[in-house]
Amino acid sequence: MRGRIVFMERHFGKSERARAAASGLWYRMKPFLGPLAGFLVVAAGFFLAASVDFSVIRDAVDGLAGKTVRAESLSPEWITRYSIVMNGRIRPDDDADHDGLGFVAEQSAGTNPYDADTDDDGAGDAEELSRGTDPLGSGELDTDADGMPDPWEMARELDPKAADADVDPDGDGLPNIGEYAYGTDPHLSDTDGDGFGDAAEIGNGYDPDAPGDTKPSVTVLIEKVGVAAPMIWSSSDDDTKMLSDLKNGVIRYPDSGVPGQPGNVIIAGHSSNYAWAQGDYNSVFRRLGELAAGDIVILRAKQANGRTFDYRYRLTEKRVTTPDDPWIFEDDGADEVTLSTCWPLGTAFRRLVLRGEMEEGEDSAS
Repeated sequence: MRGRIVFMERHFGKSERARAAASGLWYRMKPFLGPLAGFLVVAAGFFLAASVDFSVIRDAVDGLAGKTVRAESLSPEWITRYSIVMNGRIRPDDDADHDGLGFVAEQSAGTNPYDADTDDDGAGDAEELSRGTDPLGSGELDTDADGMPDPWEMARELDPKAADADVDPDGDGLPNIGEYAYGTDPHLSDTDGDGFGDAAEIGNGYDPDAPGDTKPSVTVLIEKVGVAAPMIWSSSDDDTKMLSDLKNGVIRYPDSGVPGQPGNVIIAGHSSNYAWAQGDYNSVFRRLGELAAGDIVILRAKQANGRTFDYRYRLTEKRVTTPDDPWIFEDDGADEVTLSTCWPLGTAFRRLVLRGEMEEGEDSAS
């Protein structure tokens, strides 16, 4: 019994001492507990703030205020074209290319939201829209509205604020607007330095921006009958020489008109040929008989400097006649084209001939 009492005294005595020690520790640490608790609260606040995506809240608020772009305000085609991700965070004034136009404005103008100068003409999209010019390919600034873009005029020391399209500074017979179209120098009468003036070269079918006797490459295009053939500038009316040229395309008769210039451009091509004859154009004009008045023939001329001109002719007459009929070669100075081929197919006794007039104002340069 005594032993049990001794044991309990020892046991409970130790417990009391432990409680006393713990109580002392509490009182020693108590002054630090307040600041510690405050620190933990602040840390928890920072943690929670860092984990919250405030853009979601902002987007929700903007959405309620009608400030975000709804998916239906941008066409699916436009979204797909420019790979725009509609995540609810796009706003009307979001300006990805920093050109002054937001997404909605870019769509309205048809411009690229990721390219500040969609047509790469040196003038930004927003600037062109503010000036009333086209930001999609033909929008070079033209302050004086004379048909010549400001950058081109300034680069050639012309006044972009003066309507000087019809002025001819170099006296070569080609006004400024013509120099712009053909890519020649308005201050040099002979741009390519070959001894012939720019206007004279153009009028005679030569390339004014390439030295020597270089001529533009010309393609005859007749969509209705599937014709797309190179036009060979035949230099001789010798039958053997012209037959040789016909292996490589259709031929323009020597001394006939020049595409885009006053005169009758006479063009001939095979409708059929011997099976053993060489050449890729032995039947290029075989479907010419399907053409009628009103159909279109395009002569596309391309210079060495890349300038390209489309001359559109609308057919007005269609005849079957003899190979030497003077009507084929008539030239009254009008802008005309004449197409000729052997007819009927497989014979060479007669000619199918079609004539067309160049449409007024329909020639275009690029």
